[in-house]
Amino acid sequence: YSAKFLNFDKYYKQLTFRPVVIKNSYKNKKPVVIFGCSYAYGFKLQDNQTLSFKLSQYTKRIVYNRAQSGWAPQNMLYQVKKQDFYDIVQEPEFVLYLFIDDQLERIVKEVWIFDTQTFFYNSKNKLKESAFKAGGFLYGYSARSIRRFLWEAGFYNNIDELFIQHFVQAKNEMSIHWKNTKYVILVYDYNDFIYSDVLRKLQNYGFVVLFLNDLTDINLKNVNFCISPNDDHPNEKAWDLIVPLLSQKLNL
Repeated sequence: YSAKFLNFDKYYKQLTFRPVVIKNSYKNKKPVVIFGCSYAYGFKLQDNQTLSFKLSQYTKRIVYNRAQSGWAPQNMLYQVKKQDFYDIVQEPEFVLYLFIDDQLERIVKEVWIFDTQTFFYNSKNKLKESAFKAGGFLYGYSARSIRRFLWEAGFYNNIDELFIQHFVQAKNEMSIHWKNTKYVILVYDYNDFIYSDVLRKLQNYGFVVLFLNDLTDINLKNVNFCISPNDDHPNEKAWDLIVPLLSQKLNL
């Protein structure tokens, strides 16, 4: 197992993303790119039940789903620093990042062992990929456990700014390749006391921040919009409700 996943680069190359629906009529409009975690990926959903598929069908656009379960902003930053990403993804009108309430802490304490790439500040205050990859199973487990302990014990400082810089530097990377793209953060679920200020600060860097509860008064944590009573991942009904509201808000 550890020989197969020696580092995130190898893990990334063997990942399967959601399929992209491409029709000739869709090519008349610029695409949309979606980043995020299991909510954006469509955990436990079929391809035709996901946010990306529903958005593609509703807006008649190509929609690239570049999310995976357990991911956070560092995985967006990792991708957009790679040339092969731009070989696959056409220039979009919108980059949409789907935010949920534990992604801020994921930049320092990943969900799984091998499925993320951590970044740190270099001497020029730019985020740089960690040189020490996941390594073997024992290292991966130990490193994750230590980072989680440090987070829970309150040892991480300036975490808000680190979180913001993941978005800012990802946007800067994409802006090198795409000149007229708009950047949107759709806040699906968040703790208002902890996250509202840091999310709103991103507006100062050119992001449009949309809070889902500004689009609808319906409680999407209701069991009717969740995978199950014990799993609050959005189901197909949630995306059927959200996609038209989101599309109209962004004039898609």
